[in-house]
Amino acid sequence: MRRFFALIAFAAATASAQQTFTLQQVLSAPYSTNLTAAPVGSLFAWVEDAEGVHNIWIGGPNQPARQLTHYTEDDAQDIASLTWSPDGKTIAYVYGAETGASGRPANPAHLQRPTPVEIIFQPVEGGDAIHLGEGRAPLFSSDGNSFFFLRSGQIFTADLAALKTCAANKTCHPERSLVATSRDAAEGPAAVSAPPQFPAPFNHILLYDRGTASSLTLSPDGKLLAYISHRRTHTFLALYNLETKTLTFPAPSTGNDSAPSFSRDGKQLAWLRFPFTDPPEFAGNRTSPNPWSIQILNIPTNETRTLFQPEANKPGSAEPRMSTGEPRLLWALNPTTHALVESTPQQPSAASTKLEQVSFGRKQKPSVSDAPPREFKQWLLFFSEADGYVHLYGLDPSDPNPKPVPYNEGPYEVEDATVSPDGHMIYYASNQNTSDGPGNYPADPLDQDRRHIYAEYVEPYFGGVGPVRITTGAGIETHPVLSADGQWMAELVSSPLSPMHVHFVERQLVIAPSGGLKPGVARSMPAHSLAPSAYPEKTLITPTQVIFPSSDKLFQLHGQLFLPKSAAPTNGKRPAILFFHGGPKRQMLLGYPAMDYYSNAYAMNQYLASRGYIVLSVNYRGGIGYGLDFRQCQHCGADGAAEYNDALAAVAYLRSRPDVDIAHIGIWGGSYGGYFTALALARNSDLFAAGVDFHGVHEWAREDNAAADWLRGPLAEQEKIAALAHASSPMADIAKWKSPVLLIHGDDDPEVAYTQTPMLADALRARGVHVEELIFPDELHGFLLHKDWLAAYEAAANFFDRTLRPAPTPSK
Repeated sequence: MRRFFALIAFAAATASAQQTFTLQQVLSAPYSTNLTAAPVGSLFAWVEDAEGVHNIWIGGPNQPARQLTHYTEDDAQDIASLTWSPDGKTIAYVYGAETGASGRPANPAHLQRPTPVEIIFQPVEGGDAIHLGEGRAPLFSSDGNSFFFLRSGQIFTADLAALKTCAANKTCHPERSLVATSRDAAEGPAAVSAPPQFPAPFNHILLYDRGTASSLTLSPDGKLLAYISHRRTHTFLALYNLETKTLTFPAPSTGNDSAPSFSRDGKQLAWLRFPFTDPPEFAGNRTSPNPWSIQILNIPTNETRTLFQPEANKPGSAEPRMSTGEPRLLWALNPTTHALVESTPQQPSAASTKLEQVSFGRKQKPSVSDAPPREFKQWLLFFSEADGYVHLYGLDPSDPNPKPVPYNEGPYEVEDATVSPDGHMIYYASNQNTSDGPGNYPADPLDQDRRHIYAEYVEPYFGGVGPVRITTGAGIETHPVLSADGQWMAELVSSPLSPMHVHFVERQLVIAPSGGLKPGVARSMPAHSLAPSAYPEKTLITPTQVIFPSSDKLFQLHGQLFLPKSAAPTNGKRPAILFFHGGPKRQMLLGYPAMDYYSNAYAMNQYLASRGYIVLSVNYRGGIGYGLDFRQCQHCGADGAAEYNDALAAVAYLRSRPDVDIAHIGIWGGSYGGYFTALALARNSDLFAAGVDFHGVHEWAREDNAAADWLRGPLAEQEKIAALAHASSPMADIAKWKSPVLLIHGDDDPEVAYTQTPMLADALRARGVHVEELIFPDELHGFLLHKDWLAAYEAAANFFDRTLRPAPTPSK
């Protein structure tokens, strides 16, 4: 017992001596999400998350950022789906907690009132907010007088003109319904007031559909509403005529429809269609015998056709797996006549000897008297993995047999694509780490684990060049958003030392005499700075990129290594910790990621390093950023757990380092990273001394929707698949598990069944394994409360201090 207390005292003293900041401090910096542009001018809006308190901010390059809402509590009530009114005077947003496994809005703060997910209208120039009531997916009509939204899966509409008039005149009031809540068995239920909700005629159901709706999309003239109708087993594209009040289903099929998108002139509607028998999650299929397709409706003639479908069983035939959201379509404008004609070294064209100034999406014609006029046609952009990486391609919808034009080439991927307001340029984020061409930025191998913003003309091969990098350096830039006037871009920017925040960028691109694109003069400025003075930016670590082979030699694995700044122990060796992200379709970067879950995880790795641990964050197979073969790995997950080879490679890398204490290597992660943690402890407690498992999968055959995900076909085949799924699970090797573990889970988790954790805990305790647990009642998969992240990370750090610090030699 004396030795046990000596160990605790030693660990606490060691951590205190090495630590330069607290977990509260490193998690105190706010981060930005939901960046969006106003429909007029150069104003932007976004959401700031400051220690669990969410608020809307607005600002622009010529207008100081200011806080639009004034919430003050860490109460798990999120802000999402920011939507501007057409005149830019109002922002509609969704307020409330996500839906949990219970099927009801989450309430991990245990608020003693109903917590519906509701829609709120906030005037930009001040004034009282209007609570429309329960709803999601806000969408303004083209004239701004009407409003569409989803409630209980059905499409509703609201008369905003009438609503604003009566609210301003105080002649109408939202109804408050009484909701029964259980207070005490002796006293009976108590009736409490629900959030206000305006009755009909201010909002009412718009149409009747047997399915539930998503992806609401208005035509440019505001007369047609497209959406996806979800049936129990399949989906249809639906089209509702707002003038005739008629509902149709263009080209219903046995496939599953998604991502409706109107052309810029409103004459065409395109959407994606995927096969009903899409390969299951862990099949490892990189091609498909039933390819996805792009469908298109000619609205004036009501004719539909398959615009494009890749060849069966060829690269690109399987659905592209996106790192940010689902696949979608983008409409742009492509010139039918080139302003800059082809030139030869012997006789350069007159047009190519001029400079063309190009701001964000606003292209000026070269001042050449004989340059032909530029007429533009509708042009459709889509994502594909035809060359093994997620790249952008373009199509001419007017062509009876269009051939896709690639916009990217090389071993990198693109995401967050957007088209300039005038339709002439494309912007996106990419981890391109190859040279951009003459006169542009040189190659940087580190950029494969970063993101930068690129711009490219919609016109293929315009000037004979491809994309131009807009941002560069050691930072990370994502989610480009163009201002309506085309003069500015807003982006989310982070660094190795600070989380995502909003930057405004003004830049011109120059078409040089050679015909190539070059960056011109730029101004870049942060929207504002909210980091508190206690945030330890100057004491954080810039992680190092490390690359090592997987243990089966199939892949080169990328990791981010956090080396402590504090003095090493007298023997020169430190305890080490491996981190594995979730998903698995994620990628940790050489700086703060854009996703809140991993922004917190990155800060936690910084905190562990500050306590003297060497931390290695591993981008294992199954993740994104390194191509189709890497992401759609063979025999991964429930189909064989082949990615465990990457855990073995990572621990082998740490054990090869002379500064690592190989007897004290830990592992932690959440979700799929929790699965990795449990699998490592179950299979190799000889290599992993301790682990912290956040809401991990421990038995594939018991996971929610397991039958729908991979148990298909005849009974004998299902039994074979189920047996492999069990063999791929931590529970299959429970008898070999010796190392202590901390299990953390919220019991309203809609992503990983809560039962996965108590099932494992009971099995381990029955075998005498040391188990600690931290359970959050009513918390979701990605914790909604900042205080729960703090509690979980503090528990994890303290657990590692107790299990990974070498014990002092007892005095005699």
